[in-house]
Amino acid sequence: MREFAPEYVREINSAAAALCEWCHAVLADARGGGGGGGGDEQRWSGVGSNPSRWGAREHRLDAPLAGDKFVLEITATNGGDTVQLGRVQLKDPHGHEIAIKSVSINNERCHGGGGENFRNLVVAEHRKWCTQMSYFPGGHPRIELTLHTPATVGSLVLTSANDCPERDPSSFSLCATGGGGGGG
Repeated sequence: MREFAPEYVREINSAAAALCEWCHAVLADARGGGGGGGGDEQRWSGVGSNPSRWGAREHRLDAPLAGDKFVLEITATNGGDTVQLGRVQLKDPHGHEIAIKSVSINNERCHGGGGENFRNLVVAEHRKWCTQMSYFPGGHPRIELTLHTPATVGSLVLTSANDCPERDPSSFSLCATGGGGGGG
């Protein structure tokens, strides 16, 4: 694998982030949501690592998102290139868990000889997803969550994994990418 100087990597990541911002704006316009994502996306940044290993942390949305597909994009961790999570859940505005039908990701490379893969993100037992941010286009894992039926999401719950708090996501976004509909 070819090594690049850190300043080039930062420049490439910056360009990739700008491209992602542009894509979000174009998608929002295509859905009739206007320029900045409006009610179609929620971003969090500067989130510290979870002090409780295997602890769930709920992130409330400023405005509920409706749809049948949602994308969780992780843009930074609390240190280093490795990211990990124990579980991802969506809850409706009343705090009830929303059933996730399937999960997919924009790159399947993972740690643990394949055992720490993204499919672990939607199971209740203590298993984890662990991988390198640099494996993904722009250094940003994009986890797509497909629901059984359209629903309204009021919060995102991220459960930390068993070790290495610096691997917890510190900046991430959730956006609705498909299907309208209410629910909740």
